[in-house]
Amino acid sequence: MSGEIELKFTSELWKKLREYLEKFRVGGHKFRVEPFGSIKYDDKTPDIVIIDEIGVPQLIIETKRKSDGRQEYLYDPFGRAPIAQALCYAYLALEHHNMDRTPLFAVANRDVIVIFKGIEKEKLNELINICSCRESMNRLRIGLKPLNLEHIVNCSMSTS
Repeated sequence: MSGEIELKFTSELWKKLREYLEKFRVGGHKFRVEPFGSIKYDDKTPDIVIIDEIGVPQLIIETKRKSDGRQEYLYDPFGRAPIAQALCYAYLALEHHNMDRTPLFAVANRDVIVIFKGIEKEKLNELINICSCRESMNRLRIGLKPLNLEHIVNCSMSTS
């Protein structure tokens, strides 16, 4: 049942983003949201990917259902595991498209969306365990290196 709840939210968010992006440009640029499952990186499928006119991902969103109180660390958009999962998708996109920095990445549930600025390629090894990104997403609880959640927030808030 919980997977159905998350899938319903993901579908609703995807539809709202698609409708918006079909009508409006963002910062003068045309973007589109790709259908679920149409983009894979290392056999991993991000929930929502927004791409630019030439197909380069600009925002990757990991959606989570609301926690029922159990295993909240897996569902909290401010939690280490969901952020690591979203950052890993962004890292895999960076590799796939040979980018200098990750696309924006986010974690969302029905109450909040937490968006992070892209991170420079050189800083990624300080923040996440790259090998974990290529493994099962269930192992991402350990994807962020110790104490680096704060560093990710600081990297995302910097003005560079």
